[in-house]
Formats: sequence, structure tokens, C-alpha cells
Amino acid sequence: MTFSDAFAEFISQKSRPQKDICLAALVYLGGEAKGTEIKAALKAHGFRNAHSLNLHTALQRTEGMVVNHAATWKLLAPGEQFIVAAGLDLRSTRSQQLDASLRSELDKLTDGNRKTFMLEAVSAFESKLYRAAVVLSWVGAVNVLHEFIAVNHLGAFKRAYEARYPNSKLTVQNVASLTQVKESDFLQVCQDCGIIDKSVKNELATRLDLRNQAGHPNTLKIGENMAAAHIECLLKNVFLVF
Repeated sequence: MTFSDAFAEFISQKSRPQKDICLAALVYLGGEAKGTEIKAALKAHGFRNAHSLNLHTALQRTEGMVVNHAATWKLLAPGEQFIVAAGLDLRSTRSQQLDASLRSELDKLTDGNRKTFMLEAVSAFESKLYRAAVVLSWVGAVNVLHEFIAVNHLGAFKRAYEARYPNSKLTVQNVASLTQVKESDFLQVCQDCGIIDKSVKNELATRLDLRNQAGHPNTLKIGENMAAAHIECLLKNVFLVF
């Protein structure tokens, strides 16, 4: 059963309370949506009374399961837990949706080597090897940046690196030398010379932190959503940009 089919079946039950239906729609829409988007999703999946649904009242009755800010409803963890307990277990169907989303992003890659590398990461994700998926996707992303800088911005990177780390004995001159730069320092210098902006640098630093935790024995639990977000971020901000 697909993600869409599971949602349609859930909301089709006539005895289902309106608040349950609205919460399910928020889950289906990724946990955050405007009222018009919720009603549109319900209508598209066969809920005949979507147009007359008192959405605001229904969601107010959920008591701490959602919040509303700037006309946007956001699902909180208790809300998703409630919906699963009510009979809509989206864990397996969500995996299918994430797989399809990542494969769709992969289709946008035109470079064969990059695509092959990311296919390995996504294959690891689909096999529920989430730590491996995190590590593989990060290694690939850093390699993309190394090659891009070596071809297009080596001089600018060299000057920025020497300005920030004047006591370093490393001479930046090719891809091999770039691989010797500490990855956190590498991201900072990329920002210094304008290859990435601060927002991207901060997000990539978060990805690096997760990669480091995924690559070492510890108690951190990495699930499908965390791994998928990591891969998608690297695809959108590195693989499809540089």
C-alpha cells in the first residue's frame, strides 16, 4: 500500500473524528501545512466534506498536538503518535515515499560518477543501513567540493586558507592537498572565499557532525527520517549545485 492509499483509507472511515482526519492530513503533508493545503489534500483523497470542514475548531481540540503560527499548522510529536495509535501507521509507507523522493532527486544528476556514488548511498538507505548512507553521502559531497574548487577556485581558496591559517604548513595546490584540510576548516574557508554562504556552511557543518557520529561507535540512533534529510540536503546543496 502506498503512502497516498494508506491516507485515503484512513480518512474514508465514516466514524473517524474530524480532529483525527485533520491530524492525518498534516502527517500526510509532511507535518506542516496551511489550512487550504490540508483541505485540498483531503478533497484529493476522497473526503467529500473537505470544503465545509471546520479545520480550526477541529485542530484546536487536539490539545497540544499541533501549533499554529502565521496561518500555518505544524504537527507536534504527540500528534503523530496519536495518529499512529489511531490506526494510521505511516512508518512503512513513509519509507516508500522517502525512497521515491530520493530517487527523484538522483534523476536530476547528470554526472555519471556523482550519480553512481549517490546511488550507493541511497541503496544503503533503502537497505536501512542509515549510518552507512550518512557517511557515503558525506564523503561524496566533500569530493564534489574538492574537485570543483581545484578546477575553478583553487587560487581564491589558497589565499583564504593562508589568511585564516597563516601558521599552517600545508600548501594548497591540488585535490590531494585539499583532502588534507580538516573538514570543518575546509567548510569555513569555503565560506571565507565565497564558494558557499554562511547558511549553507552552517547546514553542512551540521551534516559533518552527523557524519562524524555515524562513523564511530556510540549510542546515537539514526533513523530513516534523519538519514533521508541528510542525503537530501547534500543532494540539493552540493551535488546539484557544484
